[in-house]
Amino acid sequence: MRSPLFLVLTIACTTALGQTHATLPPPNPDLVMMVNDHFAGPGVTVLSAGFQYLPYAIGTFTDTLGSIGMNGGLVLATGLVHVIEPPNLSQGTTMAGQTSGLMDADLLQLLNPPTPQWDAAILTIELIPAGDTLRLRYVFGSEEYDEYVCSVKNDVMGLFLSGPGIAGPHSNGGINMATLPATGLPVCVNTVNIGYPGTYGNGLCWAYPNWQLDTVHYVDNFFGLYCGLDGYTEVLTAKAAVQPGAVYQLKIAIADAHDGLYDSAVLLEAGSLSSDLSTGIGTAATSTTSIWYNSALGEVVLRGHPERDGRMQVEAFDAAGRCVAQAMAYHDGANWRAPMALPTGCYAVRAVQDEQMLCGRVMVR
Repeated sequence: MRSPLFLVLTIACTTALGQTHATLPPPNPDLVMMVNDHFAGPGVTVLSAGFQYLPYAIGTFTDTLGSIGMNGGLVLATGLVHVIEPPNLSQGTTMAGQTSGLMDADLLQLLNPPTPQWDAAILTIELIPAGDTLRLRYVFGSEEYDEYVCSVKNDVMGLFLSGPGIAGPHSNGGINMATLPATGLPVCVNTVNIGYPGTYGNGLCWAYPNWQLDTVHYVDNFFGLYCGLDGYTEVLTAKAAVQPGAVYQLKIAIADAHDGLYDSAVLLEAGSLSSDLSTGIGTAATSTTSIWYNSALGEVVLRGHPERDGRMQVEAFDAAGRCVAQAMAYHDGANWRAPMALPTGCYAVRAVQDEQMLCGRVMVR
């Protein structure tokens, strides 16, 4: 029997060593605010956001040491988000969830062989990229490691992007951005892992050709002190070519496979959902300045940017990322105005003054 002193010391050590901490949002959270505050970064305008299914399967996280390669962001889990919290004292943790019927058709396409899903957590974001590339950084981890590697318990995640110029096999012609660097395989327990079947594995990894090539991106967290997951990936970067100023749909999904036991999670780095142009717009500072196009006067108008010394140069980029117009802006009361004639369409706009860069989009009707 453990003494009270042992229990006190255990709790104290757990608190001292614990680094990765999850926090649940309040009831009926403002998801757009959550995404903006804990995920979105430069060059991305968030129009709307939604989440399904289990309310305790989404939250925010902090990692004071950056022990998993991130300091904070959003977390989605196939149960209670606190599954990520250290120390990792169990090789099979299930926190709530275990709900059948919560499935996603796009995730089903990634499972080989197709397997029933449980406890799907799905975050959808409608966004506008300012640049021609959309990117984000993430970590996938699971309690299925390492015992169930190469088994039917192949928990899976996906980053599904759809919109103009995207043509793929998923919903709305979407593509999956959550793929592994060497093989292009989807991110799941049976594609990034220790590199050999676990105790309860039965050879299903070989359903993914060359699956062992990406084992270098796996971190074994057996009884780890800083994260509660049994294993997780290195920080992975997802990116896709997009059209500046167009509207896209991003669906981030994760689910248990075969049953609802042993949770998995995906951690999304704060500020990493970003967009940049080959012109360097990715280094732009974020701003609350409003930008629009006055068709009657043929001007790009910026409101909310303070008057200051120095010239402001404004450039407009078309959907292919080409600079189609540029002008020097002048200050007029509460506004900055840049005369430029733009044909009907959608444009990414960049304004530079004294090494400060602002970006946004305008619609010309």
